[in-house]
Amino acid sequence: MTEPHLLVAVPTVFPGRLLRVSRPGRGACGSQARVSDEAVIAWVEAVREGFGIRGDEILDVEYVCLLGTKRKGRSEIAGFYPARAPWETSDVPLFEDFLNRVAAGRARLRVHHVPTVDGDALPPEMIGRAEPLLRRRLAAGGLALVGCSAAERRSVELLRAIDWVVPLGR
Repeated sequence: MTEPHLLVAVPTVFPGRLLRVSRPGRGACGSQARVSDEAVIAWVEAVREGFGIRGDEILDVEYVCLLGTKRKGRSEIAGFYPARAPWETSDVPLFEDFLNRVAAGRARLRVHHVPTVDGDALPPEMIGRAEPLLRRRLAAGGLALVGCSAAERRSVELLRAIDWVVPLGR
């Protein structure tokens, strides 16, 4: 498979642009494997292309990350990357720092963690955390990503809760 597993433009009424995207490595490495730096680089390049970023221009994007844990407690960040979520304790870098290191100056991702449990419905307070982040960024004409593991359930659930039309498929 290629990176990303899913990348879809989401129409909004705002001047900014929104993409729904699966987590880095989901396409190239599958749903259970550790993710290589090469897969993350391919993901970054696909996101850059999805936004029309070319050449030396730097992708500057807010990333609403719905990754949290699997139902049995496995971290959806530390379980796949040499990185951690802000609520996890270890010596590895934060997910945002890891992504930006691997992007090597081609992108600047500001990761806003909205932790969820894979397979569970999104709690209303998590929707309440994510919605203003997206609206503010898009209203200012900026670029935003919203994503979970496959970008097929939690991301769609969030966007539908905000009453945005969500294109399905690839």
